[in-house]
Amino acid sequence: MNTLSYNDTMTASSITVFDIFNIDFKNIKRALNVLKYENSEYNEKRVLFKQNKSKVNFFEKVEIRKTTSDFKNKVLLKKVDSKLMIFQLKFILDKLYEVYGEDDLSKSRLSLNDVLDLHHGEQITRTWEKVTYPIRLSYVKGNCIEISISIA
Repeated sequence: MNTLSYNDTMTASSITVFDIFNIDFKNIKRALNVLKYENSEYNEKRVLFKQNKSKVNFFEKVEIRKTTSDFKNKVLLKKVDSKLMIFQLKFILDKLYEVYGEDDLSKSRLSLNDVLDLHHGEQITRTWEKVTYPIRLSYVKGNCIEISISIA
């Protein structure tokens, strides 16, 4: 199982969500550059890149989306159908909590109430909107973990 870790010399204030998932921001900038010159008849342009397996913590593929109507850029991370999904979700929520604190609804780490909600078919959702790169995480039992990160 891949564990989520970051350089212990980093301080919480200097760590971003990209550090948590070991995503090189230069790759995101390159993808956004590609999207600048991409023509699309749809409202959205996309670039998908695969991370180096030796460096990836959790998500192997990173998708960059640019919405042409409002010029918003997002990084999407998605992990589907993993046997250890709930444990991976716990690690992710713990790391996001360590870096950003409670989410916008004052929720922190994975709780018993979250697990009970999952048992009853509900999804777990967390959002951090008041951070440098706003984050939305959602998890549907047995399906997938999806993280959307807004970038300029």
